[in-house]
Amino acid sequence: MSLKFLIRKAKLSDADFLADLSGELGYPASKKEMTVRLKSILPDSSHAVFAAETARKRIVGWIHVCVRKCVESNSFPEIVGLVVSREFRGKGIGKALLQKAEEWALSGNFQTICLRSRTTRREAHQFYEHSGYKIVKTQKVFKRVLNTFIE
Repeated sequence: MSLKFLIRKAKLSDADFLADLSGELGYPASKKEMTVRLKSILPDSSHAVFAAETARKRIVGWIHVCVRKCVESNSFPEIVGLVVSREFRGKGIGKALLQKAEEWALSGNFQTICLRSRTTRREAHQFYEHSGYKIVKTQKVFKRVLNTFIE
């Protein structure tokens, strides 16, 4: 029996489910934190968040795509987050979420879409390559914590 699910725009009321799945992705968040994020992201037309919902109204995956504006290149859509619940992987949900993000990008007249994936996520890399994505660059990400006070 195949799993019945639909891909739809995420809603503010999905915050708790999206937060739980964010934790599975390795980025734990509380419902409150996710609510604050969604309040900022959902009304912004340069962002889209889609949720995968089962027939029983359970959110089992999400994808976040946004238009990245740069000085050095033309704007482009980038998938900045994608997760499917461990127990629902391999059932076509990730592929459907990717397709929805790609449709969103095409509706904005973009011809390409990008994403970044941590080097340790080998299964994800295989999934992306199987979905037609190509590795075009490797890089290191640097981070600096800024002080919140001035001496």
